[in-house]
Amino acid sequence: DLHYLIAAMKARGIYTTVSFYFPLWLAPKAAWGLPGYENTANKKAFALLFFEPRMRQIYRSWARQLLTTENPYTKLPIARDPGVAIVEIVNEDSLFFWTFSAKNIPPRYMRKLETLYGRWLTRRYGSTAKALAAWGKARHRDDDAGRAGLFDAWHMTRNGLKNAGAEKRKRIADQVRFLAELQRGFYEGLARFFRDDLGHRG
Repeated sequence: DLHYLIAAMKARGIYTTVSFYFPLWLAPKAAWGLPGYENTANKKAFALLFFEPRMRQIYRSWARQLLTTENPYTKLPIARDPGVAIVEIVNEDSLFFWTFSAKNIPPRYMRKLETLYGRWLTRRYGSTAKALAAWGKARHRDDDAGRAGLFDAWHMTRNGLKNAGAEKRKRIADQVRFLAELQRGFYEGLARFFRDDLGHRG
């Protein structure tokens, strides 16, 4: 159906944007090898693509099939079709979107992300303990040895910081920097994959 649509639009001089990854469409299945959603209220894979290797592996396999399969109507794969102007990497999800919260990310994955944060803090401060000391009384219930709790997206907004003290502001500033670096690295790597591996020129 997508191949037919692209060909029909192209024949009429209309460019196509392909958007194929929207977490609201995705309820991880057991066969995907992504356990942890069985006992959670949220069944959507919010935020997972930005840091979970298995989700990235699945995503890349979908992207490869989508972009490199020859379109029977144009005899071109989507990646090399000049009628496809844009391929969107992710639709409506971000480490800064309202979906970034403990209620949307199963505990096992939030712990994994908090461990990555702990490593980042160790590089920045020397240890997570030193980072916690620098933040003073700004604590999170998930702070633990080797990892640091992450606050929901609201805490990173103007309203979330309005009544925060200097210690929490410092902690949130570190969280924002960590998440921004993580997300930027994700997009840089995936853009290279789309262009270098899949041959997308849009």
